[in-house]
Amino acid sequence: MSEHKDHASVKIHPPVLLVIHIAVAYLLGRFIVLPIAVSPLFKNFGLGLAGIGFLLGMFSLYAFTKARTTLNPHGSVTSIVSTGIYRFTRNPIYLGMVFMLISFPLAFGNVWGIPLVLIFIPLMNKLVIEHEEAYLEKKFGEGYAGYKSRVKMPLLQKSRRATDSHRITRWRSRARPVAPARNPPWSSGKVIVARFGRDSPAGWSTPMKAAPGHSSAARRVSSSMEIPTVTIRS
Repeated sequence: MSEHKDHASVKIHPPVLLVIHIAVAYLLGRFIVLPIAVSPLFKNFGLGLAGIGFLLGMFSLYAFTKARTTLNPHGSVTSIVSTGIYRFTRNPIYLGMVFMLISFPLAFGNVWGIPLVLIFIPLMNKLVIEHEEAYLEKKFGEGYAGYKSRVKMPLLQKSRRATDSHRITRWRSRARPVAPARNPPWSSGKVIVARFGRDSPAGWSTPMKAAPGHSSAARRVSSSMEIPTVTIRS
């Protein structure tokens, strides 16, 4: 199959890929027993994940039926499905498959489904999702590109480099320019004084004068003037 035909050139049917991984998990659990005890709590957790995966599949089927387009990855898509569960993830069916791959072996006390997810997700991206999205982008153009920019793929996102680059660019565009550093007040040769309390109790008062090397006018202080002081209480 080629990309110019009116369907995606996926390399394998997604349910077949899921069944293969579940079968591999079963065989590994049968012949390579890991020293990990699966408690009844985790078995029930596995059943719960299976239920979530099943619901994701049902919600997806309803969304496709409502949009009157095909669910078959080898079929001709007539419209972009962006309502219902597809408002939150672009591939709820494949996300449900990830849950099922973990849940079915776990429900039977087998933990091999968990590490196999690390193989299942890249294969699903390479053999199915990349071809589906290339077909949809070619057929619907900006309509699907806009949908991709709005809706992400939890657990199935191949790479976040483009997203991270966009976030960095947007952050830089919002960043405020740094104000130039101002010269310290004493660089002008003026006397800097502060006074805490007009009627301060007896304490230690020290007049502050300009440092040597600054304006001579700043260093000449008349004895008749009231010299502001800094009062430091003990």
